[in-house]
Amino acid sequence: MGDSNEGWRRWLLLGATALNLYLLGGACLLWAVVYPQFGEAGPELPALHASVTGHLRLAFIVPELLSFFAMVPLLWRRPEGVPAWPAWVAVGLGLAYFAITFGWHLPAHGRLARGDASAEVMGALMTSHAVRTVTVALRCGALLWMASVAGWARAGG
Repeated sequence: MGDSNEGWRRWLLLGATALNLYLLGGACLLWAVVYPQFGEAGPELPALHASVTGHLRLAFIVPELLSFFAMVPLLWRRPEGVPAWPAWVAVGLGLAYFAITFGWHLPAHGRLARGDASAEVMGALMTSHAVRTVTVALRCGALLWMASVAGWARAGG
């Protein structure tokens, strides 16, 4: 069955997976519903942007951070039978996510906050967020694969 921490390791994997799936759902909602509104806001854009981003702190930014930090312990503490490489892939994708966020996505938000919803800015916002969303989807895939291996190992398969 493994060591006495096996149950804790499974819960850690389940928690990291759940947080990343939540983040994926939120990212898809932002891309499909919320962000397109910025291009349609006209002179009300700075106020709309401030309102939306203010609400994102608890609903999206905190889970963004939690979803990443929940994966880090999986580098060393995984359920029995689960290899390390998918955890390293997931954490690497998390680092890529933050590089995209700080290097590409947030500069577009800065321009939106100043009222610039030009095609260039909206293109940068939507494309950078789409790439961020792909990294989260791939993280979810790695975590779900790890969970399936953990379930298979537990079942004796």
